[in-house]
Amino acid sequence: MIMKNTDRRSAGMFAAVLAGAVIVCASSRPADASLVLFDGNALFDSSLPSSATGTSGGSTNFRPSIGSSANHLSQQSWHFRIDGMHNRQFMFSESQGNPTTSGMFSSTGSYEWSGLAGGILDAKLTIELQDGRAPNEATLTQTMSLTNTSSSAFTISLFHYADINAGGAPSLNNANALNSNLLDISKGNEFVHWQGIGADAYDYQHFNRLFNKLTSPSIVNLSSPQSPLLAADFTGAFQWTLDIDPGDTVSVTSIISSNIVIPAPGAVLLLAGSALISSRRRRM
Repeated sequence: MIMKNTDRRSAGMFAAVLAGAVIVCASSRPADASLVLFDGNALFDSSLPSSATGTSGGSTNFRPSIGSSANHLSQQSWHFRIDGMHNRQFMFSESQGNPTTSGMFSSTGSYEWSGLAGGILDAKLTIELQDGRAPNEATLTQTMSLTNTSSSAFTISLFHYADINAGGAPSLNNANALNSNLLDISKGNEFVHWQGIGADAYDYQHFNRLFNKLTSPSIVNLSSPQSPLLAADFTGAFQWTLDIDPGDTVSVTSIISSNIVIPAPGAVLLLAGSALISSRRRRM
């Protein structure tokens, strides 16, 4: 079981981060385990899961306004499974591939892994934080790039899991799918839009059933439920299925916005261009 971390970052801790205490906190774990980003009034910070197969997903903060204690993203993790090689999912963790970070205390940073899956997979997670035009508005864009370093093609299933709290509230969130790639999570007047660009499937469940499935020793595929999730402690995930040829790199993008309406997928791609996604889909 994992513990719900609804108040792991209190307002006092938040002020301490701004004062530079995050450097001291980071010294208690490997230096590459933590990443802190700022843009305008917005803050994002995270620590990686310690284990690729454990049941702890690390910790995350996504606060659109520095003066606010509301945390809209209390936990997230990325998971992968290579078809024909793995009989379960693995997390991109601090224990895998000697991950390194870049961009500390800027608006864009990254985690980078090498030699995953027995030395055939390199990965880079680029995270961009953008403050909004109004208080409590901000956007978090994450792009996971995967490189096949082997001499053979393979198919990989990729998952982005998130524990999202609209308005910082860990319960009584309502969630529904606006389309197959866009989820709406809301409580009262606060809402979060989450888009998995080009994803094949999604899921949402009460904390922490979905995370337990993704970290179980079995193969998981998401079911794309049609019914809304009501009055819940929301957790969700997107799934992509990607074919990667030898030497090729493919990328997927996940966008989480606080109190900002995300355009439809076609509009996002038109505005942002091919940089948002260059994933190669499963061959039929």
